[in-house]
Amino acid sequence: MALEIRHLPSFFGTDKSNATVFAEIIRFYLPPGQGRRILDATAGKRRFWENVQSSLFNPSAPYDVVFMDIKDRPNMDVIADCQLLPFKPRTFDAVIYDPPFGGKGQGGMARGDFTYSWQENDVSYGFDITTAQLEQMTRRFCVEAARVLKRGGLLITKCMDLGRKFIHIEIINWLPHFRMIDCIIYAVSTDKPLRPYTRRNLRQSHKLHNYFQVWKRRID
Repeated sequence: MALEIRHLPSFFGTDKSNATVFAEIIRFYLPPGQGRRILDATAGKRRFWENVQSSLFNPSAPYDVVFMDIKDRPNMDVIADCQLLPFKPRTFDAVIYDPPFGGKGQGGMARGDFTYSWQENDVSYGFDITTAQLEQMTRRFCVEAARVLKRGGLLITKCMDLGRKFIHIEIINWLPHFRMIDCIIYAVSTDKPLRPYTRRNLRQSHKLHNYFQVWKRRID
């Protein structure tokens, strides 16, 4: 019997965004139509799901998704902190984690003013403090994600470069309850004010490296 080998599609092209890449990943690792229950633990504005299913809240949609955020956003299912998930053990087939990379205003993460969506002009670049805060939160989330995932469940994380900090490498040590099975690297071209190293409001094109990582829950 021949072994069937499946591959993720290539992500080259000018039309790629977080939503287009995420749609390919979720359909590849969790094919629709199998009653998959998914927790988006840091849902924000639910932009990842724009290309996955047209009606996110339709009972006949291909995925049963629970949208959770720390902020009281429109159409959010659960308002809670990802560091303390209000769900019973072994509840979900997959968990999505897109941690905050900044807080409102300069030094936002240093103040603990987290936001679960990366937004233009809303990023703190205090690298040392930011990385420490992000690690602490991710380690706490790791314990909770492992608890609510079914045996062999998947964790899908999203991160990006923070200056000289390569979070997609550092996060490997922050998630001891999981083993990484895939890392999808892509670049999103943007046209927005660059803020890391200057306060001048200069508009210029640049590329931001993004990473989706797929993890398998370790068997306990």
